[in-house]
Amino acid sequence: MALLRQPDQLVNLSLQTLCKYICTLIDNSSSIKDTCTYLEHLFRDGVPQSMADIVTENLLWALDAKLTYVDKSLSKLFDIVIMPTVTRLDFCLHSLHQVPYKAFYYHWNGHIIPEVLQRLHVLQNLRVLRIFHTFDGKYTFPSSLVEFTYHNNCDKKILKQLSKCCKDLRKLDLYNSTSIGDSSVEFILKFKSLQHIDLFGTYINEKGMTELLEKLAKNKCKENVPPLKSFGCSNLTSLQFEMLMNNFSQLTSLKFARNTRCEFDLLENLKFLKSFSITDVSARDLYKIIKSVGNQLVLLHFGCDEEFDLRKLAAECITIECLHVNSATRYINVPDVKEMKRLPGLKLVKCLYANLYNSPEATCCLISTCQDVEVLEVNTDTDGCLIAETILNNPMTSLKELNWWCSGDVRDVTLKVVQHCTNLQVLRGYYVWKRRGNIKNDIPVDRNIDWFRFL
Repeated sequence: MALLRQPDQLVNLSLQTLCKYICTLIDNSSSIKDTCTYLEHLFRDGVPQSMADIVTENLLWALDAKLTYVDKSLSKLFDIVIMPTVTRLDFCLHSLHQVPYKAFYYHWNGHIIPEVLQRLHVLQNLRVLRIFHTFDGKYTFPSSLVEFTYHNNCDKKILKQLSKCCKDLRKLDLYNSTSIGDSSVEFILKFKSLQHIDLFGTYINEKGMTELLEKLAKNKCKENVPPLKSFGCSNLTSLQFEMLMNNFSQLTSLKFARNTRCEFDLLENLKFLKSFSITDVSARDLYKIIKSVGNQLVLLHFGCDEEFDLRKLAAECITIECLHVNSATRYINVPDVKEMKRLPGLKLVKCLYANLYNSPEATCCLISTCQDVEVLEVNTDTDGCLIAETILNNPMTSLKELNWWCSGDVRDVTLKVVQHCTNLQVLRGYYVWKRRGNIKNDIPVDRNIDWFRFL
């Protein structure tokens, strides 16, 4: 009887086979020239434009995992595997703090990225470019770009060049680029169609941020200027926060580190807000945020080192799908799990990040309340046994990815967790696991789990 496979399975199998074939070619460099000619004809005639992104992405993953450096003899190979009609190149490390959340992601080694960036000028359909690794900025950006993301390493020189080439840019994400300061504001303002701006972790100070917000507010009154949808920065004064609330009512995402006496009651003006992130907030202000927009948020990320009550989350956050909590306090009010489950909130959580170093009880309470999570990340100073016991005592049938960072030897309990969570596909953990032994050897061969990411 013939084995029936779904179309997406056939595509994945084809891509896996092609990736293995190309990696085999690299080991036999004498055949690369002839094979490149064959691949060129194959890709030209056999890859539909609708698959240019997925084919390019998978082939680049394979080359990135294979190569520790790029030999000149492989240049032609890169000309071929990068489809000329590709619309998206993503070399970033993805955060859980995003909507929609991305469960599985690849960590680039980065050796091939300069080889790819050298070809930007010929990729006239490229719309999304996301970069994490350092590059020298000598490349020509295609005018088709609508999103430019460059984490950690962007500077004014690159921003200036980008502003000359990409007039229709809609999203600019310069997260943690400390070389971006007040002098970069003039180049940010050259993009007249920006709807998404993330300057979190940059060195734009109070003066520069005020100038940016004032001029963005003036620009929005002009004809054909799209509304600002998301905004992120490190710090907001009470005046800047008020400017955002009064001028940009269509914001769907807001992110900043800390506030100086912001009036969070004003959040009620943002009827479309779906994502809110604040790194450092008092318990009093946290309750104001939850009361104002908790019943409309899809993602909530907060850090609070004061005593707070988990019941506030379960009472108000009825639409939350991604919940990320950071706290170093031991004084979290943890109710009985049955009481938490009776409250209307946290029923839709699919991604739970519990960075609660000193309160494993709070972590366990959240895990037991959010039983349908698909992605779970746990950071704790305890040995992990209490966390494992909680996981084992709940169905966890939806769990696909577990990021577990804890102290001590958790090898034995990890084996039990893997056996219990039958749909688990990705497991990441602290390096002591590897030092204590490779738990993969103890798992049945029919469990196809990715062990090789941060294990």
